[in-house]
Amino acid sequence: MITLLLAFLKGAAESTVARELVDASGWIAELLIRRAVHRLPHESQQRMSDEWRGEIEFMRPRSGRLAVLVWSAWVYVKSWKHARALRNEALDINKGLQAQNFHIGDTLRVGIIIGAEGTTGNMWPLMMHRLRFELGPKGLGLVSFNGRVFSTDGARWSSSHSRGDAFPSAVSLTPDCPVLISPGNSKAFLIEFDVRICGLNEDGSVPVFDEDAIRVSCNDVTCKGSPPDLAASKIIKKISVKHSPYTEWW
Repeated sequence: MITLLLAFLKGAAESTVARELVDASGWIAELLIRRAVHRLPHESQQRMSDEWRGEIEFMRPRSGRLAVLVWSAWVYVKSWKHARALRNEALDINKGLQAQNFHIGDTLRVGIIIGAEGTTGNMWPLMMHRLRFELGPKGLGLVSFNGRVFSTDGARWSSSHSRGDAFPSAVSLTPDCPVLISPGNSKAFLIEFDVRICGLNEDGSVPVFDEDAIRVSCNDVTCKGSPPDLAASKIIKKISVKHSPYTEWW
């Protein structure tokens, strides 16, 4: 009798703990993601925060709160390794730019390949309405937009900057109609344009151009039947920078 009573009490306690854990899973998952983002390099924090939170919004109604909690814990555990990889990637990119011998006054051709991951929760294509590019550190005017916009998607793209503009630091590129991106197509289209180096960083290095300079938010990409944050998080971005003119991207 005592054994049965103890087994009953143990089961009840375990059930209560599990229920409380599930009830608290939302704020615990948020705390884990916030801590994981804090470990990343500053320039990557916003991008990864949007991506991870978009994944949570996608998972929650499909897999449940407990699965979201487990996934958030996994992200937190792996965030040290992720941060180290992002820092090494930025270092390699900067070394590559220095090796190409870029100088003040050089005109560079920036090429951006845009694609999408294989799943958005449905088979509808993503629609890109705008693409933004950070010309350099805000307020310093180290890089100016130099025009000559070209794309392979068939749309006509307009820019928020005239040739030679360095302010504001982010240039917006807008197609005359939404550009469709099929899920799983990692190279949906290429867009390229010229920039000009107007100054150097305080340490004398060339301003770094990497994937973090490419900005895509929930207002820039939509997908029918998917949350806005999720659609933006599924975008794949690749960048290459060469002396202008340069056309061999694929």
